Amino acid sequence: MITDKFCIFFDNTAAAASGTGAKVNVMPYVGRGEPVNVAVLVKGANAAAVDLALTLKESDDGSTFTDVATFTLKKPDKLPALTTFALPLPTVGKKFVRLDYALTGTPAGLTVFAGVTRDHFAPYSKGQYIDGKVVA
Repeated sequence: MITDKFCIFFDNTAAAASGTGAKVNVMPYVGRGEPVNVAVLVKGANAAAVDLALTLKESDDGSTFTDVATFTLKKPDKLPALTTFALPLPTVGKKFVRLDYALTGTPAGLTVFAGVTRDHFAPYSKGQYIDGKVVA
C-alpha cells in the first residue's frame, strides 16, 4: 500500500475513546474515476476488547462536516493484535473528507492509522510483514 502525508487521517495515533481525523482533499483521487479505499490499521494487544466505529464525513470547505457513512466492527469480530482492513470510499460530492472513530471498551495501548489510498489493499501474509527488522 502506498500513501503520502497528504492522505492520512491518523498516523499511528495513540487511541482514545474517540478521535477526529485530519481533513483530506480527495478530489484528485475521486476525479480520476479509479477505486479509492480507506485503509485502516489498528494495533495493540488490547484490540480484542473494543468495538470500533468509523464515521466518514464530507465538507465543501473543510470547516463544517456532514456524515456520509458509518462502519462498525463489534466485539464478536474480535480484532486481533494487528488488524488491517480497507473500506471502499463511498461516493462523495465534496472536496474534503474526514474520518472519525469511536472505541467502546478500553483503548489503552492501541494505535490507529488510517489513510486514503488508490492501491488495491492486500494485507501481508505470514513471512511478508517486517516489524522492527523482524520478519513476521
